[in-house]
Amino acid sequence: MALIWTYVVHLLYFPTLALIKSSILVFLLQLGGHTRRFRVVIHCLNGINLAFMVAVFGGSVGQCTPVSSFWDLTLEHKCINQPVFYLSQTGLNLLTDAFTLGVPIWIFKATEMGRRLKLATLYVFLLGTM
Repeated sequence: MALIWTYVVHLLYFPTLALIKSSILVFLLQLGGHTRRFRVVIHCLNGINLAFMVAVFGGSVGQCTPVSSFWDLTLEHKCINQPVFYLSQTGLNLLTDAFTLGVPIWIFKATEMGRRLKLATLYVFLLGTM
């Protein structure tokens, strides 16, 4: 039963993270006052994020053939190199996290706020990293 739940977590965890990052990027688009360059970067990052979500979901679904052999170890099966798959998706997830975190920093750096207000705003955004 634990392996079934592990499989379900593999199917839901990374897509959920990608959708959360996507919602943050859409929120940043709605702040307004961006140059065209910022908007293009946000849209590109969101596209990469959503493509990564689809790729990881597809890889998670098809990591073992037949699919039920993931949780039923008595079946004859063929699986991908799962440790490499997990490490690569985690590394790419951390990379998209860093870029998603960098966008607000880049936006506030380019605004014409006072230095103290910029630092205070960046501090509030960086609280989410802890």
